[in-house]
Amino acid sequence: MRAIVQVTRKSALTVEDKELWSAGAGMVVLLGIAREDTRETADKMIDKLLKLRIFPDENGKINLSALQTGGEIAVISNFTLYANCAASRRPDFARAMGYQEARELYAYFLRTMEQSARAWADPAGPVPVIRGGVFGGDMLLEIHNDGPLTVILDSADF
Repeated sequence: MRAIVQVTRKSALTVEDKELWSAGAGMVVLLGIAREDTRETADKMIDKLLKLRIFPDENGKINLSALQTGGEIAVISNFTLYANCAASRRPDFARAMGYQEARELYAYFLRTMEQSARAWADPAGPVPVIRGGVFGGDMLLEIHNDGPLTVILDSADF
């Protein structure tokens, strides 16, 4: 799996000229799923994302995770993260998982991330809100990147 993670002040998702959701401060995750990815891969990425310390603390130091801040997390499927342009100028998406398998793994990812956020959050603190996209849909994603702070994660690295 590959994830482009952006810390955001706000974000919104529109499909067919209808806004499906808008979110406040948190992060947007563009998630690419590779052919070899499994639920175990998803579990590792979820753990990394929820515990990634990319939010500022009271001193402005990047030191807090989504579990600590309770920010909103939008996870948008994006098979184009596995585009290969090495051999030509036209992207090759052969490494991306097929539609039906990826759709099922994406649904698992969202469901498990929401369950994990509730289970792992501090009982006295805020719980991150998990939002999804429309798998395979033609989406208009509005991102107000804060910082800008952008991190690239690849499950092959952890």
